[in-house]
Parts: sequence; C-alpha cells; structure tokens
Amino acid sequence: MRKKHQGTGLGLTISKEFVEMMGGTIHVESEYGSGSTFSFTVCLGVSQNKATPHVTSTSSIPTGMHLNILLAEDNLLNQKFLVHFLTMFGHNVIVAENGVAVLETLKRQGHDIDLILMDIQMPEMGGIEATGIIRKHTGKEFKSDIPIIALTAYAMKGDKDRMFAAGMDDYVSKPVDMKELSAAIARAVAGKTTKQGSGPAMPSGATPKRDAAPVVTLDLESLTNRFDGNQSLLKEILTLFLVEADNHMENLDASLESANLEDLGAVLHSITNIASHVLAMDIVETSRQLEKRCYHETFEQVEPEIRKLRPRIQALAKVVGETLDTL
Repeated sequence: MRKKHQGTGLGLTISKEFVEMMGGTIHVESEYGSGSTFSFTVCLGVSQNKATPHVTSTSSIPTGMHLNILLAEDNLLNQKFLVHFLTMFGHNVIVAENGVAVLETLKRQGHDIDLILMDIQMPEMGGIEATGIIRKHTGKEFKSDIPIIALTAYAMKGDKDRMFAAGMDDYVSKPVDMKELSAAIARAVAGKTTKQGSGPAMPSGATPKRDAAPVVTLDLESLTNRFDGNQSLLKEILTLFLVEADNHMENLDASLESANLEDLGAVLHSITNIASHVLAMDIVETSRQLEKRCYHETFEQVEPEIRKLRPRIQALAKVVGETLDTL
C-alpha cells in the first residue's frame, strides 16, 4: 500500500541542526535491505546549581521561538532559500515582493506580525523608504516599533548609517548566513539590537579583481552542505539560477547599450544575489564592488570592468547547467 503523502525529508536535517548547535556530531550506520541506524554524540556539563536560570545564547540558532515573520524580498532565489530555512526553524513566513506590499500586508494583519526581514533594494518601494513610513505610522493597524532587520548586499559605513537612520534595528549581509540571521532575530525580539549588524564591512577603496580568462568552478560539495543534502532543493535553486541569469544577462546588455549607470547598478545587484546562492563568491565580490562604482564613477570608468564580468557569468551558467545534468 502506497502512502498518499510523503514527508518533506527534513527530519534528519532538523536533527542534524540541533545536534551541531549543541557542539555534537550525528552518525549513520546503514545496511542494504536491513535499514539504517542514526545516533549522535554530545558533551553536556552537569549543573552545579539547579536554581540557576538557563540563558539562551544568541550566537546559535534559536529553536524555541515560533514567530510570524514578514519577509520583504523580490528575488525568487532569496525567497526560496530564506523561506525554506526559516520554516525549518519553526517560523511562519509571509512573503512581500516590495515595500508597497509590506505596507499593505501590515494594514491587513499587522498585529499578527512579530518581525520584518527587509531587503534594501526592491522595485516600486525599497526597504529604507518602507521602514521610514512604518516608523512614522500613527494608526492602529500595526505597531510602528515592530522589529525590522535589513537584508543587504551593501556593507559600507554610509549604507549602514542610512539603514539605522531610517529606523532599522539590525542588518545581516548577503549572502545570508542563517546562524547570523537567527542571532539577529533573537536580538531583535529581545530588544537587544546592537546597531552593528552581522557581516564584514567592505573596504571603501576596493576594486574588482581582474580575471585573465573566465575560468569558473562550482563547489558542489559546499553547495550540498549548504542545503543539508537536500537534492530536490539544490536542483530547484540551480534551475532558478539559470533562468534568472539569462534574464539578468539580457538586462545587462540593454543597460550597457543605453549607458544607464542606475540600471547597471540594479542589474549588478541582482547578479550579486543569484551568484551568492551558488557560492560563486568571486563573482559576488566583483559584481558587488562594480555596483558601488556605478553610483560614484562615470560610465566610461566602469564599462570595461563590467564587460569583463559578462563572460564569467556565462561560464558560471554553463557550469551550473552541466552540474544539473549530473544530479
């Protein structure tokens, strides 16, 4: 008799997260035709004072919280990644594709939202503008002091100052590390935001690396580990990457043709996003820095470096496609 519904396959993934959070390791012994045995080892201390309250560290993933999180993110890859892990950690996630949708959602069900994860650069209305409106809100639909964490590819001091000036409580740099994000969530709901954020600041004078040839590799082992061995999710992410890479290449060509620096900056921002999901960190670094330069330099200064980036993205897409064929 076949099951009508199968599980999500996340039980082992969640167990692995719990064990590793406690500093332990998980093991498996499997024999074909007989089954598998899973076990784990952790080192636990003995409490000397039973009256001492347990203090939860915000440096690890908080598993005891079950929050209603409003995720403001227009990129489908980012949505897929964040919803997967936030749901796995016990949160309920509502997705809004831009700042306008965030405000509409808050007006409908604002009192049910515990926290907002806010992308900075979105169409129609970005995260900083939306945050400013939320903080000035005086109506009864939602509280103006709802915790807001920025999700951003920006990391320079001036950008951080703008986020905090708008009223954001914390920020996490992209590509998002889930432990850093969970720590920021724990700080925000506890009212202990540091106004420092997570992730390194980008050197202000940095310039993109120059590659003599578009040699690109894909670290399949790290990607598999990133998604805890979930092959189905990995395939979906890689497929979405190919679709979005094709769209962004067309937009990049159009922006180069029109010499529009603002459009080029927006396209490079999107390229940074999709490259981060396949751990192509050299392309992430280059596109992120080129985006910054689009807002401070002339088209003639940045065009040659952007054109050098194009074949590297094409090479990455080719490698991703070849990898998909093997999965």
